[in-house]
Amino acid sequence: MRSPAASAERARRSADALLAAARARRLPHAVILHGDNLAELARVARALAEAHLGAPVAQGHLDLLELRPAGKSRGIPVEATREAVRFANLSSHTGRKVILIHEADCLRPDSANTFLKTLEEPPPGVLLVLATLHPYRLLPTLVSRSARFALGGESERLGDPAWRDWLDAFSGLLARAGERGKPAAAPLLLAEAYGLLSRFEQCHAALVGKAEAAEPFADNLPADAAAERAELREAHEARLVRSVRTGMLAEMAEAVRAFARANPSLAPAASGALDALEAAEHRAHRLNLQAQLAVEVALLRLLRRLARP
Repeated sequence: MRSPAASAERARRSADALLAAARARRLPHAVILHGDNLAELARVARALAEAHLGAPVAQGHLDLLELRPAGKSRGIPVEATREAVRFANLSSHTGRKVILIHEADCLRPDSANTFLKTLEEPPPGVLLVLATLHPYRLLPTLVSRSARFALGGESERLGDPAWRDWLDAFSGLLARAGERGKPAAAPLLLAEAYGLLSRFEQCHAALVGKAEAAEPFADNLPADAAAERAELREAHEARLVRSVRTGMLAEMAEAVRAFARANPSLAPAASGALDALEAAEHRAHRLNLQAQLAVEVALLRLLRRLARP
């Protein structure tokens, strides 16, 4: 892992390069900004908007549209993205337009898909900026049509000792599964994998508990709004559960990448394992299936890929 100073320097260089490209009119029509600091992402995104429009945007601008998650589900609804598409196709005052999406991982699938035609055939002068702390939650169709830039250093790791132990055990399992010529060890690896699965749910519950303590439900409703309070509390808890689960899957993916860097000959198998983890995130987050079931499918696929001769 890079030192904080090295990560900050890399982020600064990325931001400077982006702004220079914007001023020189060489910026791609769609960019994804990701990092570990939402305020810094917003600052760089607005600096890009100013460079693209050639005007300050601190007090708003007629050719700038900003989208943010809203409501109890913290989502960006399709109605908002349809309005953004209409905005992109209207005449402008500067000859250019910027659509800035804060927390773009909160785009619902139908909302994200609304942008696809705009991304494939962008109106002249339109810049789409997606800022997110969680780029792995974005739909692949958005990622494939955008240039991606890392800002603000590396993502914060989930700080629970039991989870860190789990990841160490997971890395050890990868190393043993990658050893060739030991078919007799397969039953032991399978037993170890299921032991990890039983601990995964415990780690998930502990991390969700810490997240709830750090971000408690804010009850600002009147005393007689019991039904609305229960609905909002449920949405708040569901958001924390999804956020923690996605972070765990992302850290598993990083462990697989580290394994691939240390074992280049097994990189193709590791790539397939990453695909399985991405599919697990889709099943667990988009389809709202039990996290442990999604991880079980990914882990067994991963072991099969690594065990192939």
